[in-house]
This record gives sequence, C-alpha cells and structure tokens, in this order.
Amino acid sequence: HELERLPADKVGLCEAILWWAWENNDTKWQAMFAKVKDLGQVPKSRTEEYDWVKYHRQRYAGGKLSQDRNQPLEPTSWWRW
Repeated sequence: HELERLPADKVGLCEAILWWAWENNDTKWQAMFAKVKDLGQVPKSRTEEYDWVKYHRQRYAGGKLSQDRNQPLEPTSWWRW
C-alpha cells in the first residue's frame, strides 16, 4: 500500500491537497474485477471487460500474473485460463 511506503510527514502533505486521492492500481483492479465477476459469463468481445480478461489471461500464460491477482479470479464460475 502506498501509505506504507511514504513517511508520515509526506502522507500528511499529500492529504492536505484538496484534490488528492489515494486511488491506485489496486483500487482500479478491484473495481474492474467486481464488474467482470458480476457478469456471470465471459464478456463480449470488444468491450472493456473483455480486454481486461484477455490481458489477465495473457499475463498468466506468460508467468507474469501475481498470486494476489490470480487467486481471486479462479473461483469465478466461468473463468478459464
């Protein structure tokens, strides 16, 4: 988590900025994972969800998908590597 990497004084400086948000790639990943999981089926081609699934399958095939990304996907009923 980004907050753990920054000294407390730097965290405070960032949070003092009115428009600052701590949203990171993990937050975005979780949001897209929820969308894909809720579909209940393989996404239709040429959609954002389809591209997301394709990307993760390619990373998995190349041995580049981390366990924290791979494990939540596997219980999804329609998911196939």
